[in-house]
This record gives sequence, structure tokens and C-alpha cells, in this order.
Amino acid sequence: MNSKEIIINLKAPYWGAWKKYKWTKGVEGLGLKEETLKKALREDSTIVFKIARYGTYKIRPVKASLAVNTFKSYYTTRDNTRLAVIPRSACTKVIRI
Repeated sequence: MNSKEIIINLKAPYWGAWKKYKWTKGVEGLGLKEETLKKALREDSTIVFKIARYGTYKIRPVKASLAVNTFKSYYTTRDNTRLAVIPRSACTKVIRI
């Protein structure tokens, strides 16, 4: 298994993602640039989301890509940056001891 990680720091999750993408009620979205997801796939790097006050979550790039493509969960920002939005429920909570 590869130990490379791409770390994404978020201030907060996308609380309304469950409504926009028709996920299970209350499931938050975790967003990253589409290019970053493609890079993680190329390099087989684990994606790690560090969310202030909400903890750390990780996901393998293949699983993240599958989730994004299944739900067509892309979001375009005002500056035309395309984000891939991953349901938090698809990620694994990282417990630090």
C-alpha cells in the first residue's frame, strides 16, 4: 500500500450538499479541486480532509472518484474552478491516539 497523502484543509464541510446532490438527509460534502482528485488518482495518493473543529477524514482516490461520478457531484465556483464534492459518509474518520 502506498503511503502518499494529499492533505486538504477545510474550514467547514458543505452542509447543504445532501440537498443539492440528493444524498441521504444531513450528509455533508467535502470538496476539493477536480485537478487535485485527478492527481490523487494518477499518484495513487490517499486524500485526507482536515476539517477545523470537525475532525480528519480520509478516502482512497478510486472510491472518491466513484462517489463523485455516481452522484455527478461537481460544483463550479465563481472563478470557474471546478470542485469535486465527496459525501462525508464515503470517507473514513481518522482516530488519532
